[in-house]
Amino acid sequence: MKFNMSNNNSFTITGNDKVFEGSEFEGLNFKITIKPLTKTQLRNIRKESTSGKGNLDDLMFGSKVFQESVIDWDIKDENDNPIICDEKNKKIIDEKFPTFSGRVSSAALDSFRKEEERFEEETKN
Repeated sequence: MKFNMSNNNSFTITGNDKVFEGSEFEGLNFKITIKPLTKTQLRNIRKESTSGKGNLDDLMFGSKVFQESVIDWDIKDENDNPIICDEKNKKIIDEKFPTFSGRVSSAALDSFRKEEERFEEETKN
């Protein structure tokens, strides 16, 4: 097995991806580049999203996954102006469009799981 240390394994999702099926965002013209989370990032997000009683706050968890995994996008506002992908705008999108950010977070988490499965398969062989 060879390790590609320079590859960040990022991928792009659009309004035509399965994750947006059946939502108000299905078929819309946008692109989001996602960097899969590392085990450490996921562990830290889970820890930050867990209360003192040990309960995971799903909304906080999803928001943090969205914030951490989205590295770029091509999204336009209602006047067709590009929205810059920065921390401030990620928070605004997450707060105003929780269904959208939730689906993006789901895509990021699915990618993490698939990467883990792929790695396990490679190490078996």
